[in-house]
Amino acid sequence: MEFVQIDAGQFMMGSPPEEEGHWRDESPVHRVDIPKSFGLGRYQVTQKEWYGVMWGNPSEIKGDSLPVEMVSWDNVQDFIKVLNQREGSNVYRLPSEAEWEYAARAGSTETYPFGFDKSDLGNYAWYYSNSGRKVNQVGLKKPNQWGLYDTVGNVWEWVQDRWHNDYRG
Repeated sequence: MEFVQIDAGQFMMGSPPEEEGHWRDESPVHRVDIPKSFGLGRYQVTQKEWYGVMWGNPSEIKGDSLPVEMVSWDNVQDFIKVLNQREGSNVYRLPSEAEWEYAARAGSTETYPFGFDKSDLGNYAWYYSNSGRKVNQVGLKKPNQWGLYDTVGNVWEWVQDRWHNDYRG
């Protein structure tokens, strides 16, 4: 797996209520400090990478370069545990939701990591209208400004912390 170093920093997390596509659980917009740098996978974990660690592939749509899918949060915790054991370390973990959004935004304060223009979405993301209604090979779309691919679309990502219906707690 290839990782990108994400520097410490701060950003405004969430989206304002008037923003197109806003969901209530994305408010209020608030400042978040990311106190320490961290590594994040340049690509979504592929089925080949998952198989190399777990000796199995739970994905419904098979392909070495496709992102692994059909995995629960607990499955991912097992993957991380095995990866850490194999490396003799404790460095691998899921990012927090704040770390994930910080990395996905890549310094952007606009609606999308690439700007406000939704018409450019197809250059950066697989989504319902352009995906063929299936997962697609990782890394085929443009990366964000920090070199991360597929931070918008393709498959959902897990984060370490629990979901809350607001930013309190």
